[in-house]
Amino acid sequence: MMSDLSTMTNAARAFIDPEAMVHNIQVMRRKAPGSKVMTVVKSDGYGHGLTSVATTLAPYSDAFGVARIEEALTLRQAGITLPIVLLEGFYEADELPLLVEHQLTATVHCDEQVAMLTQATLSSPLSVWLKVDSGMHRLGFEPDQVPGALFALHACDNVAPEIGYLSHFGCADEMDNPITQAQIDTFSRVTEGCPVNAHWLHLPARYFGRKVILIGCAQVFACMAFPLVLN
Repeated sequence: MMSDLSTMTNAARAFIDPEAMVHNIQVMRRKAPGSKVMTVVKSDGYGHGLTSVATTLAPYSDAFGVARIEEALTLRQAGITLPIVLLEGFYEADELPLLVEHQLTATVHCDEQVAMLTQATLSSPLSVWLKVDSGMHRLGFEPDQVPGALFALHACDNVAPEIGYLSHFGCADEMDNPITQAQIDTFSRVTEGCPVNAHWLHLPARYFGRKVILIGCAQVFACMAFPLVLN
């Protein structure tokens, strides 16, 4: 039997409210006083529109986070001059000169990326952050691998002297889950003794995208917090 088309509903529509995004990021900044804020806009701004979200939130952000170099270049072409971090780093050695040219920061999470940096010929050093696998087991160096990776990066002329650190918390939106505190403890132990200007970073699940994380895990704000597009 054919459906009666007159009874079918129209397709769903999404309405993006820029004022709501601005309001929410301002709330987040109040929840993390003294911290810088990187706004993560990967995957087309999580469906909100990469460039439109970035231009709306640029005055309230200290940096932007993306997944791939194509997203970063799109932001640069749109006039975004804030720091941009590639949260998954680079995949091919031929991307490295573009990262330097456009003053992008790359996450380094595996030995293959360290090797590409070591073998590259770059016009100037690249800003990098080292990703620590504090327990989520998605990307990053295991805690016992961090000293070796850090040594190799510091010994590489293609890497800028100040190296940042980040990690991804898998259960930070579950207030009673002990895994989050265990990850915080692991990350703190691994980065203990690192200079303050290294920009220690904590990257909980959904990049601090949920209000509950800001309230329940406020102690993890070291230097920078990472919200999703907050709508």
